[in-house]
Amino acid sequence: MYELQSRQTLYATTKMNPSATSSTVRLHGNDRLFMPKITTSILALLALVVTACGGGTTTPDPPFVPPPPMTQGEADRFATSLVLVTTVAMTACIQKGNFRPNSFGTFPINFSCDATRTCTGSGSIRPSLTETGQVFVNANGVTLKAPVQGSQNILDWGCAGNYIISGNPTVSLTGELYANSATGQIQNYIDHSGQIVYGPSGGAAREQQYCSISLRTIETNVAALHTTGTICGRAISQ
Repeated sequence: MYELQSRQTLYATTKMNPSATSSTVRLHGNDRLFMPKITTSILALLALVVTACGGGTTTPDPPFVPPPPMTQGEADRFATSLVLVTTVAMTACIQKGNFRPNSFGTFPINFSCDATRTCTGSGSIRPSLTETGQVFVNANGVTLKAPVQGSQNILDWGCAGNYIISGNPTVSLTGELYANSATGQIQNYIDHSGQIVYGPSGGAAREQQYCSISLRTIETNVAALHTTGTICGRAISQ
């Protein structure tokens, strides 16, 4: 009852004197008890906010230092592995095409072949090739002209050095096999192009580095296999 009268008095005072502010209003009865409760709640809330924002002291992470780039020796060893297994796959394609036509004419060819090279430490390299083209047979001899294309699947290769190397996702292979029995000419080539990712074994994702690979391997009747190009910016010639 007293609380109701107090609120009615407050309303009447405000209505008669609109310019009256809260500073002219006196608190009575339960109003005196209610105001400290609000103040206490606000102070408690502010204390929680300050505590949460303050937190504890943390030590910042040291600046990230990427691992050193692939060395020349690592790039050379990796190129050698790529070329060796790819030529094995190309030889398999040639052997599949080693048939003896019994008449003159043009004969289409379409073969698939692959090879796998494994590392004793970890990983594998597996080229997959498709050989298409034609064999031309006439009185002068046989001519083979066969485009080759495919991909090089490189997975966790660990025999190049300190790093584990994988394709990102694969390395493309394109080339051609050419041979002419009448002239004795042989002109075979295969190109590697694409991107690889390498990093320390068991390293974090941020320690992995990406780089490009571009190689051409040529074989002729007067010269053995010769590979030139770049791997991760390192010049290759072998």
